[in-house]
Amino acid sequence: MQAVIDRVRLPAGLLVLVAAGAWIVTSTSFLPGIDADIIAWIAAHRPDWLVDFMRFATHFGQFRWPLTATILAGAFLLGAGAWRLAWRPLASLLIAANLNSWIKEHVGRARPPEDLWASWAPGSGYPSGHSAQAAAAWMALAFALAARWPRHRAALLAGGASVAVLVALSRVVLSVHSPTDVLAGLSVGLAVALLLAPAGALRRRR
Repeated sequence: MQAVIDRVRLPAGLLVLVAAGAWIVTSTSFLPGIDADIIAWIAAHRPDWLVDFMRFATHFGQFRWPLTATILAGAFLLGAGAWRLAWRPLASLLIAANLNSWIKEHVGRARPPEDLWASWAPGSGYPSGHSAQAAAAWMALAFALAARWPRHRAALLAGGASVAVLVALSRVVLSVHSPTDVLAGLSVGLAVALLLAPAGALRRRR
């Protein structure tokens, strides 16, 4: 029983933060005001080269890119005989994408002003779907590969986290999401990835 509690403690905490954030951004003016100031400053100071780079980087959170990566990774892990790991990245992406869409539908927070956008982004803002999908897919992929090849655990986890954070930053730089949107999206994706992560990816072997 204690092992189950330990397993779900962090994911549950992340989802509680997402729920608390949803109430704060829809019922108060404090965080939305900070979000608006940050987005306005970025939109006024971002250079063209950064916008171009972030337009490319944001694709790593667009559903079809992580979907392709998780399917290919699953096939690779199956070929390596790791069938217990192969399904996890794809399942993480699908669960997180649907959970995030459900939360987004019920929160209904508006995105930043459209005249600041540097990329087209329909729908509501909280949580960021790109950020959730990036965290769920790339972190789950890193967890699965780390469980199969634990000697490369640190590099794999750092790589997965870097991609997820880059996608989240891209959404803010492009002014299609507020900072709290992407933090919530990362939390949703990471919570799902942690719940599905094999135990061998979460601790070092002695």
